[in-house]
Amino acid sequence: MVSHRSVWMFFGLTLLVSWMIWIPTQLLVPENDQLPLLLLGGFGPFLAAIIVIGVKEGKTALKQWLRETFRVRLNVLWYLAGGVFLPFGIGLLHHSLYLLAGGKSAFSFDQIWGIYLAELVSTALVGGGNEEPGWRGFATPCLMTKFHPIVASFIVGVFWVFWHIPLYFGSWGGKDQPLLWFFIYATGLSIIMTWLFFRSSKSVVPVMLLHAGTNIVFDFFPRTNVIFSSADLDFNVFKASAYWIVALIIIVVTKGKLGCRDEYSGSGGRRAGSCPAL
Repeated sequence: MVSHRSVWMFFGLTLLVSWMIWIPTQLLVPENDQLPLLLLGGFGPFLAAIIVIGVKEGKTALKQWLRETFRVRLNVLWYLAGGVFLPFGIGLLHHSLYLLAGGKSAFSFDQIWGIYLAELVSTALVGGGNEEPGWRGFATPCLMTKFHPIVASFIVGVFWVFWHIPLYFGSWGGKDQPLLWFFIYATGLSIIMTWLFFRSSKSVVPVMLLHAGTNIVFDFFPRTNVIFSSADLDFNVFKASAYWIVALIIIVVTKGKLGCRDEYSGSGGRRAGSCPAL
């Protein structure tokens, strides 16, 4: 089993792999031509996890981790939860908060809904979901050998945001979101993803679908007017609120365990048990 100390190696390698691609791309490549390299850099967390496990534990452990992390024999409900129910539930909550604050909706059932499924698959593979074998499949379980699930999720969320910083200087579609609001909503989403990972038998596939779904679902709930100072601020305020409402519900319902069935002490330390194991 990989020690929790290995996660710090993982974080360092993730930054090294991704930033070695992203930073030269921002400096040397015209903005219109950056997308392929930006997508390539997005595989940094996955590659870092492979390197750490391979170096620390060897090929056998790496094959076992890949087999367990990409477990596909799951109840179909977990695929639907990751790819449809949670993204659209969060999107609907986000839109409802906007409407309650005085917003006016441009939502229509006449949208081409099949586009969502096509974008879901491509985004899960190369547009965000491909990060999850590293963030949730490796870093979160490693941290949970030392920290409480909520703390582990928060730490991963912080590194997740920090990792994105070079993208703010290029053609990344998310660079208009204020870094503070990104931090707030990413930590909430990290808690949701931790819960889904453990509830789906520690398979990262539903989490990849959730990551992809939350990257695209908000486009299906268009807004027409501005509530705060800008449409971007509106979007991020309501998104952070929606994620944290769902995250807090999960925390309360699971009593803070986020789907991990072992007990934790009141101080947040891990009690003797087998959860989690790579």
